[in-house]
Amino acid sequence: MTTPPDKPARLPREFPLVGRKGELEELYGCFGTGPQASRIRIVNGESGVGKTRLAATVAAEAARRDWRVLNGRAFPVEQGVPYAVMADAFIPLFRELDESTLTVLSRGRSGDLHRLFPALGDGGRGTDEGLEPEELRTRLFWTFTSVLHGLSRRGGILVVLEDIHWADPSSLALLHFLVRQSESQDIRVLATTTAEERDRNPHLLQMERSLGSLGRADRMDLAPLDLGNIESLVQKLFGMAGPPVTAFAQRLYGWTRGNSYFVEQTLRALVQEGQLYHEDGTWLGWESPELVLPSTVRDAILARFQGLDALAGEAAEIMAVVGRPTPTRLLERVLARGRDDVAGTIQQLVDRSVVEERLDDGQVLLQFHHPLTRETLYRGLGLTRRRFLHERVASALETLHGDAAEEHADEIAFHLVQEGRPEGDSRTARYLTIAGEQALERHADQEAVGYLESALNALGAIPGGSGAAVVPAVRKLLARALTRVGRYGDAEAQWRVLQAAAEDAGDTLAQAAALRSLGLLAYWSGRNSDALERLEAVLGLEPPPGLAAHAELAAAMAHQQLGRPKASRNHILSALEHASKAGDLALTARAHRALALVSTWIGEPDEARTHGHKALELGREAGDGVVVFWAQWALASLEGLVGGPEPMRTWLDAARETAGGLGSPVLELFVDELDEQKVLDKHRVSRTVYHRWLAGERFAAALEQRIVHSYRQS
Repeated sequence: MTTPPDKPARLPREFPLVGRKGELEELYGCFGTGPQASRIRIVNGESGVGKTRLAATVAAEAARRDWRVLNGRAFPVEQGVPYAVMADAFIPLFRELDESTLTVLSRGRSGDLHRLFPALGDGGRGTDEGLEPEELRTRLFWTFTSVLHGLSRRGGILVVLEDIHWADPSSLALLHFLVRQSESQDIRVLATTTAEERDRNPHLLQMERSLGSLGRADRMDLAPLDLGNIESLVQKLFGMAGPPVTAFAQRLYGWTRGNSYFVEQTLRALVQEGQLYHEDGTWLGWESPELVLPSTVRDAILARFQGLDALAGEAAEIMAVVGRPTPTRLLERVLARGRDDVAGTIQQLVDRSVVEERLDDGQVLLQFHHPLTRETLYRGLGLTRRRFLHERVASALETLHGDAAEEHADEIAFHLVQEGRPEGDSRTARYLTIAGEQALERHADQEAVGYLESALNALGAIPGGSGAAVVPAVRKLLARALTRVGRYGDAEAQWRVLQAAAEDAGDTLAQAAALRSLGLLAYWSGRNSDALERLEAVLGLEPPPGLAAHAELAAAMAHQQLGRPKASRNHILSALEHASKAGDLALTARAHRALALVSTWIGEPDEARTHGHKALELGREAGDGVVVFWAQWALASLEGLVGGPEPMRTWLDAARETAGGLGSPVLELFVDELDEQKVLDKHRVSRTVYHRWLAGERFAAALEQRIVHSYRQS
């Protein structure tokens, strides 16, 4: 046997691409024009089959065609981090734009982008402006989409999102919105998923089904390479052919079953260990009886670490625990070594093609060349070692971010709850609670539920009950989050606990607030009698005027749903009296607006007009744009029934302008509902049929729903 040289030749950092001609031609079709090309294409396959390389090749072709390419990747540790994968893809783009450009593209709503992506830094946060959570969330999404639409007019945009089987629910919701609203724009999305993981993400499956039903998404299942592809790869990579190479390729294919990453790691391991070696201008070792192939992908990956010093191995373990692109300064803090030592260690990992470096907003980020490397290293860590490293990473993040540590609460909380850490830890509970609050602020409601449920568990397990003082506040946050995601029964359970605690403590105000929330939940669940019982109990506790007004309005909704307009009106009149006593202009305006709607319903147009104008006056005085909108909407509804098309058009135009000022596409849709010509054009019905519908029960039901919509979060 020929003795290999001490320093074997290195294989190239990137292997030749083989066996993907048909798939590439299909994916290149995304650059076509027309609605059919503006869709999301999902490349699915087993781990290591070659999805990343295929996506990179398509991205290179997009760049060659002068398309802007945005890259994002989801990581398992970020499944609870709001908008994580979308932030990875889009924050670099938004950072390229100055604030004035963002303001123009977002139609004056650039603060909404800062709200979605706090990592953009200071720049003004979008405000609620009285919008309900559903409306505000839609506005945030629409602002984001509008900016991309504006940029796409300057040139096509390809968004490459890898490993979205690990994507957080909010990213998938935002992605769904973007794809649905980009039918005629040159915006394409290429995503990758791993077959073993995709079925574990219900939000991903829901997004695929929804977009697939609209013809906006398709999936490509990527098969492993065949024997001919493997032989072609070996020939191109080593520049050799002939029977020994063919026999070796057959053996390699039988061992790896055509998995691209397994093939690559096996070849690198064989060269690194000197079993395949370069001598006198040729590669030798093909026929050696001592040629040993790694038995698994794991073995092939671990072979890449042979010969590295202990510090390099520890750095790789830390990166595996961090679980996402790792800033070099974080690695320095966790390793607690000098910068020169850390730089040398990183260079070793880069030279072995284990780790890649990239510059992001002035800092160097490190990530593994392939997610399987991270998974292999992480699974190889013992439980004690994992827990120890997660603790070190969490502490390093706190130190690194200093006074801004709370802005990274989700990341710190993740590491504090990993690998069997005791739940009875006030530090963990604190970061989980902050992460939940931040998720609610960004309307990432699914993530908020996860954080706040974990926070409650952590607080309940703190020895001595020292966490009990903050439990009510966390329960209220959790109840809000559960309500937003439609889990009314679970939200009720939280409010029942709060009500019982308030009753035991003799706190009538807290008890009344809990009962009102229970009444609203019963109403939203369609249990109007239960709602009325709970709301009457609120009023029986003689709460402050403001809370009493809210309870009266909620009771009015329940009576209206039961077909009792007069009882509904009486409760609204009581709400008006309480709101006036409270001196709350906006609440008083809402009561007048509710009276305008119910008066319209029961056929008292003069009363409806009077209350509508009063609501408009008070809403403007209070600076509440939402109240102003609904007053204008109510007046448009009234004039549509009794005043004729011209006065209705006046109020519709006013309402549309107000909705535009609020930046709410949802409110604009409500205007469209009443726009006679739009309804006629859309549904192709006669004006007579339209007016029958407008005056009939369906319109009455719509009025009820508007009241529900208006007060749902009051």
